[in-house]
Amino acid sequence: MGGAYPAVADDANAIAWNPAALAAVSKRELGATHTELTSDTRFDFISYAHPLKYGVLAAAGTYLSQARIQGRDVNGAPTGGYTAADQAATFGFASKVLPDLGLGANVKYIRSSIAAQSCASVPPAPPLTER
Repeated sequence: MGGAYPAVADDANAIAWNPAALAAVSKRELGATHTELTSDTRFDFISYAHPLKYGVLAAAGTYLSQARIQGRDVNGAPTGGYTAADQAATFGFASKVLPDLGLGANVKYIRSSIAAQSCASVPPAPPLTER
């Protein structure tokens, strides 16, 4: 199905794919994913959606981490290890405008760190999306 998932996202995980699709959530939902990737990379995702009178409120957390990485100097000699990780917190809201049309939006906080350096940002808000 390739990139077709946004068209069918209608559960708590929609916060990651298409926030407008959260409008289809009719009961409280909790989703969690843990994935072991190559090179000791781990990906964790948890989401929660809660229907309210006028829409659906949702939150999600994402964590991507690497095992200890061997550092090298300009000559290729080992200099010691370091770690790298990315975290994100997402908050979203969606509401049905028509029976088959939902509008939704997310706000996301992202923090990345590598070795002793880290940075955080709140990316610009995307335009409202249709379901």
